[in-house]
Amino acid sequence: GEFALGLVFLDDEALSAGTAQADADSPLFTVPVEKFGTIVRKLPKDESSEIFFERLAANGCARVREAVADVGILSKTAVEMLKNDLDYVVRLVLLRNEKALAKLSAQDIIGLFRGDVCLLRAAYEFGKPDARTLQILREECRATDDPGAAEFLESLDD
Repeated sequence: GEFALGLVFLDDEALSAGTAQADADSPLFTVPVEKFGTIVRKLPKDESSEIFFERLAANGCARVREAVADVGILSKTAVEMLKNDLDYVVRLVLLRNEKALAKLSAQDIIGLFRGDVCLLRAAYEFGKPDARTLQILREECRATDDPGAAEFLESLDD
């Protein structure tokens, strides 16, 4: 399967000399990509994990970024990285993360959709967006005059 680098320990002497060098005697952990969702869920949800979430948000594997996009306490830096993600599912998961959306501007939220009404439907088919996001979507829908999006947003009021 696909693996992603998980953790490496640094040599203390080299680090104190100002060089980041892996400790030759420490193990190198590799973690299967499909396990990152579990790992991300088990990390502490406080500032101590912020740097891990930021690094994982920048990971080259979409499945890792998808797991991170679901975390409720992401830093503004991590959310900024994820909002520009090219992967559909990463953006879909981010759209369902109300705490992450609160860190984005209205323009950023609209940008997540990239004009894809199918993403709008997929994001909110089984759950309604928070009031702020719904208002942003309605305003954008009026501005673009998209009947499909307008009809879907109307259905959320039922």
